[in-house]
Amino acid sequence: MTLFHATTFDYTIKPLSFTNLPDIMLLQQHILEALPPTHKNFILPKTPAQFVVRMHNKGQMLGAFVGHKLIAYGGVAYAEPSWPTADMVLNPEALPCAPEELAIIQSSAVHPFFRKQGVHHQLLLAREELCLNHAKTHLMAEVAANNVSSLKSMMATNFIVDQAGIDQEDQCPLLFLHKELNGAAAPLAAYPSLSISLTGAHTKLMTLLKGGYKGKSLLFFPNTASPALQLHTLAL
Repeated sequence: MTLFHATTFDYTIKPLSFTNLPDIMLLQQHILEALPPTHKNFILPKTPAQFVVRMHNKGQMLGAFVGHKLIAYGGVAYAEPSWPTADMVLNPEALPCAPEELAIIQSSAVHPFFRKQGVHHQLLLAREELCLNHAKTHLMAEVAANNVSSLKSMMATNFIVDQAGIDQEDQCPLLFLHKELNGAAAPLAAYPSLSISLTGAHTKLMTLLKGGYKGKSLLFFPNTASPALQLHTLAL
């Protein structure tokens, strides 16, 4: 596929298959070990069998390579009536479309050494292209509310936050992002807006989203720590 240039290295994005499974598992383990305790919920570890499902049976996976070294991977799951949310912690009745029209961004992971170089962004764009080629008209993703890097990257490509929830297993606050492929992005200035903290106000955020607000961008305020990052919400 296309050769990409980052600040300090060149990389290519290619489809992943069974032969890449050992490298995927090794990279997943390395990333999990490097995450600080407060970020452990950024990645839901998957078994080899779960990766196989996402590579062949019900989805596809792409990897970013520097030479022969796998430095990042990203999956897309194709929903269907028997698997409507593709393991998202979301009620199927809350989906924006029929399962046959939906693809779900999953398993996004970048080696710590290669982060903040645009790799995640390019993997996201490549997966959107896959979805268009498979006649999917809607994309969704489930992201931990404090995973600011992923939220920022996805919102830069016109994903919106339209739902929120809590993982009952680990009590992780979750945000659900949605994008209608080939849909026109609503102009930011067309709606009244307010800001709300990404952390510490999740119950209020869930209420606002249920009331019709949509998260369109992130606001970064000076002299605030990471938990003070703000989510800009718009009433549509």
